Amino acid sequence: MARYREILKGIGVCDGIVIAPAYVVRRGGIDVVEKEISRAEVDSERERLSRAIRKTVEQLEFIRERIAKTVGEKPAEIIDAQIVLLSDSKIIEPLFEQIELELRNAEFLFARQMSRVIEEFLKSHKGNEFLIQREQDLHDLTNRVLANLMGIRHHLIGNPDKASVLVIPHLAPSESVQLLNKNIVAVVTERGGATSHIAIITRTLEIPAVLGISEATKKIGDGSRVIVDGHDGVVIVNPDDEMVAKYDEKRKILTARRSGILKLSKMPPVTIDGHRVTISANIELPEQVELVKKYGAEGVGLLRTEILFIRQEGFPSEEKQAEIYSQIANLLSPHPVIIRTFDIGGDKLFLYSGSNSRELEPNPFLGFRAIRIGIKYPKLLKQQLKAILRASAKGNVKIMFPMISNTEELKKAIGIFDDAKQELQKNGVEFNEETELGIMIEVPSAAILARHLAQYVKFFSIGTNDLIQYTLAVDRGNQNVADLYQSYNPAVLRLIKETVVAARMSNIWTGVCGELAGDPRATILLLGLGIDEFSCVPQNVPLVKSIIRSIKYTDAQSIADEILQCESQFEVLEILKKAYNELIPKDIAGIVGIANQI
Repeated sequence: MARYREILKGIGVCDGIVIAPAYVVRRGGIDVVEKEISRAEVDSERERLSRAIRKTVEQLEFIRERIAKTVGEKPAEIIDAQIVLLSDSKIIEPLFEQIELELRNAEFLFARQMSRVIEEFLKSHKGNEFLIQREQDLHDLTNRVLANLMGIRHHLIGNPDKASVLVIPHLAPSESVQLLNKNIVAVVTERGGATSHIAIITRTLEIPAVLGISEATKKIGDGSRVIVDGHDGVVIVNPDDEMVAKYDEKRKILTARRSGILKLSKMPPVTIDGHRVTISANIELPEQVELVKKYGAEGVGLLRTEILFIRQEGFPSEEKQAEIYSQIANLLSPHPVIIRTFDIGGDKLFLYSGSNSRELEPNPFLGFRAIRIGIKYPKLLKQQLKAILRASAKGNVKIMFPMISNTEELKKAIGIFDDAKQELQKNGVEFNEETELGIMIEVPSAAILARHLAQYVKFFSIGTNDLIQYTLAVDRGNQNVADLYQSYNPAVLRLIKETVVAARMSNIWTGVCGELAGDPRATILLLGLGIDEFSCVPQNVPLVKSIIRSIKYTDAQSIADEILQCESQFEVLEILKKAYNELIPKDIAGIVGIANQI
C-alpha cells in the first residue's frame, strides 16, 4: 500500500489533470509445465497449436480493426507486426517438427521458442530504446498464444465500473483498445516512454498519461485516490484534502479554459488594432493532423521527424518517408507544413548502415547530433530531403534545418539540398522547385549571426527550449539546476529580439516553435518582440489565439520594450502580471486562467 501522499515522477505524455481512484492491474507470467506426449498425440498436439495461432490472429485482427477505426491506421500498424510474427515460417514451422522429434507439449515448445526470439531481439537491438520497448509486446504475444493453447483467459484488463486511473506495468498494443472504455480516464504505467505506442495512442485519444514510474503497481494501492498530472508527469498517491482542492481547482480551470477557447479556435489571430500573426501546431505523427484541425491551427509549424527514425530498425526509406510527409501535407493543404530534418543524437547513429559507431555521446546536447550528423553523412540527409521534396508536390511543404550554429554549416546543408533537387530533376520526379528553406535558431551563435544566416533562408523558427539551456548553460532535465532554467531570463529575450530584427532586415519572417510559444504567459511578450508565427501543441492553439485577439499590438510592443530593459526573470514576470491584469478582459482571463500562473 502506498505511503500517505506519495509523489511519483514519470514521463508526462498527454496533458490533463485527473483525480480518481486507481484501477490497478498486477501481472505475472503464465506458468508453463513441460509434459511428455505419446507419438499417437503428435497430430492432435500440432492441431492444437494451429488452432491457438489461428485464434490469436483472429483476436489481433479484431483488435486492429477497432484501433484503426477509432485512433487511425498508424497506431494499428503496431498490431500488424504481431500478426506477421505469427506467420513467420522461421519461428512457427520448426515447432511442428519439434513436437514430433521431442515429444513435448506445444505450450512448452512455443514458450521456449519465444524466449529465444526475445533474447535474440534484445541482443540485436541493444542501445535502441524504442525497439527495446517492443520486448514487452513480444511477451504479450507469447502470453496470448499460451492462453489460447491452455484454454485460459488472457490477462484481461477488465472494465472498471466507474471513472478510474488505469495503473498497469505495461499496456500492450493488443490491449490499447481498452482505452476506448470511457471509465478509463487516465493511464499510469511502469514502462514506456515518449515514443512508445501507449504514448502515441493516449495523445491521440487525449487521455492524460504518465509513463515510466518504477513499481507503480506496488506503490499505488487498488482503489486509492490518485492525482494524475499529464503535463508535469506527476502522480500523487493518497493526496490530502488540501492537495486535492488545489488540483481540482487547477483541473476546473483547465476544463473551463478548453471549453471556452474551443469556441474561439476558428477565429483568426488578429489583434484589436489589426495586426495579424499565424498560429500553427507542433506534431510528430500523422494521427495528430485531426488535432491540428480540431483546435484551429493554421498548419504545422514544426513536424518532428525523429520518431520515424527511432520507431524501427535502421532509417526509413525515402519511399516510406515521402508517403508519411505527403499524407500530412495533403490532409492540411493549403496550410503549410514545416518539416524539420532529423534531430537525433550520435547515440542513435549506429542504426545507420554507414556507421559502425555504437558509442554513446559523452555530452549529447553539445555533441554529434542533428544537422551535424546530416552533414557528415550527406546520403542520409539527402534521402530525407528528397522525401520531403516529393511531398511538396502534394501540399504546402517547407523545410527546416535544426541546430545550425554558423554560416558554414548552413551552406553545406543547402548544398546537400541542391543535390537532392538535382537528383529528383534528373529522374523526372515531381516536386515544388520553390520549396522554402528555413532554420531553427536554438544555438546562441545562430541568434548572434542571424543577420548573416538570414541571407540564405526564407524564415527563422526559434527553438526556445534549447536556446534557453544553451544560453544559460543549464541542462533542462537536471533537477539540481532546475531553478536556473529560466524561460524569461532577459539574456534569452534579447537573443529573440536580435533574431527578429535580423529577419526583418532581410524581409523574412520569424516563428517560435519551442514551449514558450504555447505558454500563455509569454504570448503578449512574444507578440511585442515581433514574432510572426507561434507554433505549439494543438491544444494550446485556441488559448494563444484568445490572448492575441484581446490586445493591441502597440500595447504588446510597449510591454516588450520595457521588458528588454529588465535585468532578472523576476522583473519580467512582474511586468507581465501587471500587463495581463490591465489588458486582458476578465472573461478571457477566466478562460485562460493566466493570472494564477504568473
